Amino acid sequence: MGRFTKADIRFHSDGGRRALAAVNVKVDMPWSDHARADLCHRVAEAQGADRPAEFTPDWIDQELTADQQDQWWQAACADGWAQLETATNDSDSGGGIFGRKVEIFSQGRSGGWAVVKGFDREAVAEWDAIAVMRWARFAKLARAIADDVPYQYYALIYLNVYCDPATGEPPVVRVWEGDNA
Repeated sequence: MGRFTKADIRFHSDGGRRALAAVNVKVDMPWSDHARADLCHRVAEAQGADRPAEFTPDWIDQELTADQQDQWWQAACADGWAQLETATNDSDSGGGIFGRKVEIFSQGRSGGWAVVKGFDREAVAEWDAIAVMRWARFAKLARAIADDVPYQYYALIYLNVYCDPATGEPPVVRVWEGDNA
């Protein structure tokens, strides 16, 4: 990918409001059997499962209703938004990505656009190279978090719902305890 420029910044507007700089953060669950199984396996393996093959989409479909699965999906999406807001406005990095606190909100039919209050076309037209670089950093972060939502969905189910079919017990999750472990 080449250098990010002002021309690469996208804008979004809902309901006739003024268009604001936006990042497409639409998230789709990978619905193929192979992709779902791969995500389940990766989550269980990352948590140190003794038998990661036991945590499967079939187990989820049998144990959770469609409404329950939707609730976990919504929780994963909400967590992604919280991560984006925290990372963008992290006070430890001198006021966050933009050097000051900003308000991020969602727009679009399913909330698939992350927009930043006050970043309209006129404001963006005045940005220097540093401001454009900050937007590029925000856009990359927002897309990375959105791309991770399906993984987080399965991780939430694994950590909060899953019980090992062989033992009926929740999995033992190995927690890193730093250098004192």
